[in-house]
Formats: sequence, structure tokens, C-alpha cells
Amino acid sequence: MISEVAAWQVHRNASAKPDNWRFRTEDARIKLKSLHPSIQ
Repeated sequence: MISEVAAWQVHRNASAKPDNWRFRTEDARIKLKSLHPSIQ
């Protein structure tokens, strides 16, 4: 199983597909405002 996972990891890392974020940083700040209070 370890060799299968290692082979999958090598293949996945070689494809180098970028992350597809669902929203921009500005949108995340609005949506997550209650979780991350601002520091002044």
C-alpha cells in the first residue's frame, strides 16, 4: 500500500495543477469575519 500511495503522490505532484479557489481573499475576509477578528 505504501508503494501505491507513493506512486500516486509522484504522479499527482508531476501534474502540477493549480488550486482552484472558490472565492477571492476579499470575499473570504467578508465571509470569515466572525472567525477572525480584526487587529487594530
